Amino acid sequence: MEEYKLTEETLKKNLPYAKGIERQLLDADTALKNNELARKTLKKLKWDNIVNLIYLIIGGFISYFFTNILGADTQKETIKELHNLQIEKNALRIDFEKRLNEQNTLILDLKSKVDSLK
Repeated sequence: MEEYKLTEETLKKNLPYAKGIERQLLDADTALKNNELARKTLKKLKWDNIVNLIYLIIGGFISYFFTNILGADTQKETIKELHNLQIEKNALRIDFEKRLNEQNTLILDLKSKVDSLK
């Protein structure tokens, strides 16, 4: 990496031969300003990556909180509701079976009376 650094010696050596944009790039002040700007940009990008990672972690904790902790209460309520519905369904089924048995006994009584009348 040392061989690619811009030093004052290389700038002074190449500056007289450069023209236009090359001359501006090789100018010591411009090179130092560009170098400083590049360092500041690199620091900002590193900081932005760290901030984005922190936001990602916070978002993960928030989603975990809402799905597991608050979701557990709603799951318990849902289980209770399902249990109550199952009990109600069983009670209705038992009532239906009782009425069906009563109807069957009435039908058998009526058949026996009709047979006795013949």
